Amino acid sequence: MSRPENNTAKIIRAAIFIAQNKTSCGERYIKIRELPSGIEYHSRLGDDFIYEFYFNIGEETAVVSDLCGIDMLTGKGIDGSVTILPKGYIVLKKIAGTDNTNLI
Repeated sequence: MSRPENNTAKIIRAAIFIAQNKTSCGERYIKIRELPSGIEYHSRLGDDFIYEFYFNIGEETAVVSDLCGIDMLTGKGIDGSVTILPKGYIVLKKIAGTDNTNLI
């Protein structure tokens, strides 16, 4: 009879799986983004929409690229880069499960 796997062993097996499947995890399961220094990112999923929050907690202006959706502060469509002032933020609304190019 084998012993039940402990939590440490489970964590190690999960880490090995992620390392071996890095491309599929990065593209399909875990959203990985390179962001400028000082930018903090959070997202919330609603029934039909994803809301992305980008906060510039730094002291320098930052440019966040590869954005597509509706700027909830202005109501304008965004497809590309956005400049965020120090201590500024942007809230982006996206349709869940699409590339959101139909919003702009």
